[in-house]
Amino acid sequence: MPLWQAQDMQASSSAAGATAQVRFSFVLAAALVVGLYLAFLAAHLVLLYQMHGQTEVLRGEHQLPQKDFGLFWCAGNGLISQLAQSFHFHFSQSFRQVCQNDILSPQSPIDQAWPYPPTMGFLVAPFALLPLGEAFWVWRLFSVCVAALLLRRAGLSWQIISLGLASPAALHDFTNGQNGTLTGAWLLAALLLAGHGNRLAGFCAGLLSLKPHLGVGVSVAALRLRAWRMIGWAVAVAFFLAVAATYLWGLHGWVWFFGIAQHDEWLWASRPIKQVFPGAAITVYDMVRSFGLADRSALVVQGLASILAICLIWHCWAPGRLKLMPRVIITVCLNVWIVPHGFMYDLVAFSVAMGRWLSFVKVGSVSRPACCG
Repeated sequence: MPLWQAQDMQASSSAAGATAQVRFSFVLAAALVVGLYLAFLAAHLVLLYQMHGQTEVLRGEHQLPQKDFGLFWCAGNGLISQLAQSFHFHFSQSFRQVCQNDILSPQSPIDQAWPYPPTMGFLVAPFALLPLGEAFWVWRLFSVCVAALLLRRAGLSWQIISLGLASPAALHDFTNGQNGTLTGAWLLAALLLAGHGNRLAGFCAGLLSLKPHLGVGVSVAALRLRAWRMIGWAVAVAFFLAVAATYLWGLHGWVWFFGIAQHDEWLWASRPIKQVFPGAAITVYDMVRSFGLADRSALVVQGLASILAICLIWHCWAPGRLKLMPRVIITVCLNVWIVPHGFMYDLVAFSVAMGRWLSFVKVGSVSRPACCG
């Protein structure tokens, strides 16, 4: 056999061996990820099962088995009770047998105090009309269905939607009864439809005023695009919610939000890591504090990260610079950098975006999206 043929065969054999090694490593990593996911899923199914039969009483440091949704339910009942006093109609106070700790009171423990603006009352009050157990499941079904339909309306495939809504972040949100699935869908829909000046994009952006820090990236993108129709709808929705909440609950709710709630949130976030570890926290602020930085130094790092993220989002949304999907994926990722307060349930939008990014990846080779050149 000629020498050159032997060298070609040796090179081909080496290349085939390298490809097989890459494929084996990929399969091994995939099996590990799937195994960890199934363990995570099983743990959360156990938590959901354990909700039944536990004592449904909120007092002091004792949380309800429905986790964060228990706070939503108690806040919703408290807000309806305030309406009953203001507008003189009867509302049963039986909820106080469960909500023995008034989370709308300044005396509430800081980990159970109500941290949202008065406009959040429009989201939590309707579910408070149901018994706690049933309300939890209706809230979960409502959140998942609305999120799925909204993301589909925004142009994502059912495969990508399923990946995102079955992600660890979505499972964490589901078990805790949080609002990450719903707010994540609002965030993604607003970004995906922003370039079209769509009314739905503005409506979703306006709804993010219920959790204002999540809307920073959307606001930057809309301003960069000069999507004035979208901005107009967002401002109109936010303004309507604010005026309606003020009419129903008065200025007291805003005084609470800006005066008491924000102070309590800061006290909660700045507690020493050794005292209370911020489980499931995702922010730059909590990350650098875990490395030993003092609170003020951590805030400086967080501020720099926020400024950098906003500048990068502004750069990405320059007209004609990138295609829509890379812009959305980058913005959702950078949105995590912006705020000093956030947890795993706020990563549902990020999970959907990562599912969409995976559509660029092929086994054995990587197809780079437009954002990478």
